[in-house]
Amino acid sequence: MTKTFPRYASAEFQIGVGTETITVENVPCEWNPAKGDMDSQCVLAVATYIGEHNLTQGKPVTLIWTSSTPA
Repeated sequence: MTKTFPRYASAEFQIGVGTETITVENVPCEWNPAKGDMDSQCVLAVATYIGEHNLTQGKPVTLIWTSSTPA
């Protein structure tokens, strides 16, 4: 059994190719060390949240920064 660690992920993304950005904070996620590094898994959690809630109206995003804290 793989141990996972609950986290809260935050990230800021550039929307499209302009200067508009979006910051989403405190998205619950689980870091699974067996599946890779923590930052990548946290960024994916925030990007998934953005997509599920259509926060960028389908425009592509580029990561600016990410962080996480223990839940």
